[in-house]
Amino acid sequence: MAPPARRPVTLLRRGARVGERLGRTTCWALMAALRRRGVAMRTGVACVAIEPEGVRLAGGELIPADTVVLACGQEPVAPYDGHLIGGARTPVELDARRAIEEGARLGGSLCGG
Repeated sequence: MAPPARRPVTLLRRGARVGERLGRTTCWALMAALRRRGVAMRTGVACVAIEPEGVRLAGGELIPADTVVLACGQEPVAPYDGHLIGGARTPVELDARRAIEEGARLGGSLCGG
């Protein structure tokens, strides 16, 4: 039996660069891993709504999506009916590397990869 087809993944970021607060080596490794996995990256975008068809950007563009993973804070919201990663799951300290790894694992599990 063939493995399930990988679904496309698009990373949307409000800031100018992905990983801008990471160290140079960590950022380089992260970007290389994302590129190897075919992740499309869009920076400088403002997401204004999550709709049944996908994510709506400020200019009106719709990014099609079946699954949306948000990275938007460090404080857990209870009760929350979803997946928590990083500081929202374990608010011990700010650890971008741990949050990125947890997000990558979660995204992979949700997207069949």
